Amino acid sequence: HKLAAGDTVVGLSLKYNVPAAELKKFNKLATSARDFFPLKEALVPASAALPAAAGAVHSRPISEAERRLTVLDEFRAKTNCRADEAQLYLALSDYQLDKALGQWKETKFYNAQHVDE
Repeated sequence: HKLAAGDTVVGLSLKYNVPAAELKKFNKLATSARDFFPLKEALVPASAALPAAAGAVHSRPISEAERRLTVLDEFRAKTNCRADEAQLYLALSDYQLDKALGQWKETKFYNAQHVDE
C-alpha cells in the first residue's frame, strides 16, 4: 500500500480487514505505533490484498472485538479523547466511526458556543 498523508495503522487495519497488531508486526513497527512514519509504503499481508470494501475474503477475518478496539483507537487518534469518553461516543453510535465523530464535533461546537453559561 502506497502511504498518503493521514494514513494510520488503524485506518489501514479497517480498510484491509487486518488486525492492527498484525500490520505493525508485518511492517516491523513498535507496538505503540499509530502511523507508518518514516515508511513510504506499508506492507499488507497477501491474505488482505484487496480492501475490505471490495469484498475481499481473508484467511483470518477481524473479530468484532478487534474491530471495536480498532475503531476506538482511530476515534482517539482523531479526537485526543480519553478512552472512557471515546467509548461513550462510540457506544452511542453503535461503533460507527463517522457517526461518533459527528456527535463529538457537535458537542465540541456546542460547548465552544456556551462557554460563558
